Amino acid sequence: MPKIYKYLGIVIFIPSNDHDPIHVHARCGDAIVAVYLYVENGVVRTVRYQEKKGKFTVAQMNDLKKFVAKHKNALLLAYNMHQQGIRFKMIEITKRIK
Repeated sequence: MPKIYKYLGIVIFIPSNDHDPIHVHARCGDAIVAVYLYVENGVVRTVRYQEKKGKFTVAQMNDLKKFVAKHKNALLLAYNMHQQGIRFKMIEITKRIK
């Protein structure tokens, strides 16, 4: 499970049991949310969220959504790199996105 980002305590990673549609998972404590990336012409056009385990707080979910809105195409790039076997280092972001 390669970790892509850590943002305000939320760890975003590619799940080991990967399947379509393109997605990453976000974990905060014991809670996990799947973030589905729907791509059109190589660009993320739509994002959907599905709670998989536990529940993010409203504040955590808002932080996750702001993060994904800003970094959705970088998430897609990391996902594609992982599919090609390219390794990358997790990036930690400590400043809140406004």
